[in-house]
Amino acid sequence: PCQVQALRRMQTSPLGCRKLTDHVALVIGLFCMEIYSYDRLVKEFLLPKGVDPKNVTKFAIKKGRFIAYSDGTELLSTPLKEVDDYIRAACKPCTDLTSELADISVGGMASSPGWSIAIARTQLGEDLLKEAADSGILELRPFEETKLGLNAVSKLSLAKKRRGEGA
Repeated sequence: PCQVQALRRMQTSPLGCRKLTDHVALVIGLFCMEIYSYDRLVKEFLLPKGVDPKNVTKFAIKKGRFIAYSDGTELLSTPLKEVDDYIRAACKPCTDLTSELADISVGGMASSPGWSIAIARTQLGEDLLKEAADSGILELRPFEETKLGLNAVSKLSLAKKRRGEGA
């Protein structure tokens, strides 16, 4: 969301970098709750717990836990509260979970396994998603058919807005 916000500011500001932003045809934004300071997370949290980052193939956040995997094997699972100190400072006041200013927002949170949620936020985004589905590039289904759906995304988004406003 922060990159999308920066791009939109550049596009709309009289001081913006028009030469750069004029070449942007489509803005796809990712869902993001926060980002961790990688160096601090590794040095101060993972290494002391015996987790070598060279062996980590994936980090995930599921059901209130921060999880490190190596080729599908869980190396570490810890409550999210334990990694709160490693959230980047710029993320704490952020109120945008779903890249609200993008043409299309995409994320895996609150989606069924193997699926991502895509939200068309502009006519361009809607047209491109429909075209991709019509041509067989994407398979689309309504939120109601997803595991958790729009209600869960809305709740998470509201929680982030409240957290950011209180930061």
